[in-house]
Amino acid sequence: MARYMTTIQEVRAEIEEIDREMIELIHRRVSLAEKVLESKQKESMQINDTGQNHVVLDRAVDAATERNLD
Repeated sequence: MARYMTTIQEVRAEIEEIDREMIELIHRRVSLAEKVLESKQKESMQINDTGQNHVVLDRAVDAATERNLD
């Protein structure tokens, strides 16, 4: 039973680390999106880019599908 608990603790610790990494990646992505927004505003460009939105979503769906997460 002790080894089982250690394994659970190890797995939970790894999950916690992944959660931290995900938050850091989200933070980086938001920062980059803000830079894109600033550039678009400076250039008086349309903020919402439907085509790019589709590219991003399609890329995410494809990546999830490849990993059987769909």
